[in-house]
Amino acid sequence: MTAIGLGILAMPRALAESGWVSGLLSLFLSAVVAGFGCLILWKATFLNPDSRDTPMSTFEEIGRVSFGKAGATISSLLLHTLLIFVCAVLLVVLASSLLTLTRTLNLRLWILICGVICLPLSWIKHMKEVGLVAAFGVATVAAAVICIMCACIAAYIGEESTPDYQVSSGSPLVLVSTFNTFLLSFTVSVTEPTIISAMEKPQDFPKALLMAFTFILCVYAAVSVLGYLAFGNTLLN
Repeated sequence: MTAIGLGILAMPRALAESGWVSGLLSLFLSAVVAGFGCLILWKATFLNPDSRDTPMSTFEEIGRVSFGKAGATISSLLLHTLLIFVCAVLLVVLASSLLTLTRTLNLRLWILICGVICLPLSWIKHMKEVGLVAAFGVATVAAAVICIMCACIAAYIGEESTPDYQVSSGSPLVLVSTFNTFLLSFTVSVTEPTIISAMEKPQDFPKALLMAFTFILCVYAAVSVLGYLAFGNTLLN
């Protein structure tokens, strides 16, 4: 459930842009592609020259084993650059949402406030400690998903006229764009090596991955279908 985040907000519009058939097909394919990538990474963590039964716990270690010091350096640089950009985007999104809700202060001050509040989270070193914080996130995401679904159902029931829909988009660029949107929502590989190394039975990761991605796909599909069903092509306005 912790993998479900801001992606749920983009699902209905992405489905509206691509259409019923193309959108749902893209959503399913993105789950398959992302899951396949996670399986490849899982196999890579077990290419440990010291012990094939002990998975490597970091991208830097995988890079070092594969390509030496240069591989470790490049892996570390790319990973931390990605994390910095992701954190920056999340701070902007959080600050923008709070500014919209409160209509006080300004965007920069809200970014500063959100940064100060979120800073202690970067001090967490172990997955057990992360699990305690994630419990709050799971409850928040679950509440958001339920609220979105209920609002969409209420909007659909209250509609006097049926909204317009499209079966499929005729633009290849739009289809590629929506596929990337769906694919980004399944991106969980950043924390995968740490999760695998923290598992009691790392060999069972594919089973956990299948259950997790099936659940995530069902949630995304439900939010996408209900959102597009309720508002139709007005989501494109």
